[in-house]
Order: sequence, then C-alpha cells, then structure tokens
Amino acid sequence: CNNCGHIDEKPVKSMEIPDKNTPVDEKDFNKSLPHINPVTHPLPVNLQQYIDEHIHEFKPPVANLMLNNSHCQFKVMLVGGPNQRRDFHVEDGEEFFWQLRGDMVLKIKDGDEFKDITIKEGECFLLPARVPHSPQRFANTVGFVLERERSSAEKDDLVWFCQNPDCRHVTTQYNFYCSDLGKQLIPLINEYYGDEKRRTCGKCGRID
Repeated sequence: CNNCGHIDEKPVKSMEIPDKNTPVDEKDFNKSLPHINPVTHPLPVNLQQYIDEHIHEFKPPVANLMLNNSHCQFKVMLVGGPNQRRDFHVEDGEEFFWQLRGDMVLKIKDGDEFKDITIKEGECFLLPARVPHSPQRFANTVGFVLERERSSAEKDDLVWFCQNPDCRHVTTQYNFYCSDLGKQLIPLINEYYGDEKRRTCGKCGRID
C-alpha cells in the first residue's frame, strides 16, 4: 500500500498473475467510482412492510408494482393477486420468481407441451429464457420477480394461444420493447379482449 506500507499476503491457492505489474493512479481510480443515486437505487427496503403499505396498488389484470426506477440493470417487481390473465409472456432473458405470500401457478409452454409449475410460499424458481409463461396469482398472494433491463434491440412477445385443447394455435402475438411490464401489458390485454378478430383462432375458428 502506498499509504501505510502494508504488504498484501500471497494467495494460498495459485492464481494467474500478470508478468508485469500495472501501476494504477489512485486519484484516477477513485474518480472513476460512481455515487449511488437514491432515485434509481434506493436504500434497503423492508419488503413485508412495503407490501402492507402498498397492498391497495396491486390491481388486476396484472397487479404489478415496480420497486426500482427504470434503466437499471435489473427490474425489481412485486406482483400481487388475484390477476386475470390468459396471455403468455416471452423474453430473451431469464426471470427469477420468489413467492413471498401464498402460492402461485406459473403456466409455461415447454416445447410443444403446456405445463403448470406450482411455486409455493417461500419457494423460488428461475425461468429459462424464451419460455412462454403465464403467471396465475390468487387472492392475498404476493410474489417477487426479477428481470433484466432490455437492450435497445430486444423485443418481448405477448402471446395468446387458442383455448381449444386440440388446437392451441397462436391467436394473437404482440411484439414490443419492454420498459415497464406492469404498465405496458394492460393496454395490450384490453385491446385483445376488445377485438373479437384478435380473439378468433385462425386455425379452428374458436373465439376466446
């Protein structure tokens, strides 16, 4: 250390060490360190207390509440119930589900097969990228969901499949840039249910 003279001990296990030491200017290094913005990265939050104070904000059909500002590397969300959804969401990254209160069911399309994954209170689940999923949440339940911030070139999909179990053809698909899922899904869901043509399966003719 240039300040106190302490010499760091050698690591116990072998590590790759450059042939030549690269000197670092301490002033330049310190200048490169960021200041924490309390708007985008607020102080630690008591989740249970936050849920109690904002429980009235969880409203169908999505019941989604963003915990952090947009344009962070992660999107941190609380999602309550009950919700009213038949749509399936698809994105290029993984999604992390952690159920804080009550149980939920995550409907997924695994290849050609539709499956239900039950996530019980206290359990968590990491959903692989590009797996169509439809969260089914019940009354008095709250879950924690973590997603990535999308790149400018990424687009998410919102998809409805035909309700005929012998068909399951795609009836409608929206492709959009995702910035705030809770706010963006509501007008798409309302548009879908307000348009019979969109709800009509082009393969078997069933109307959702």
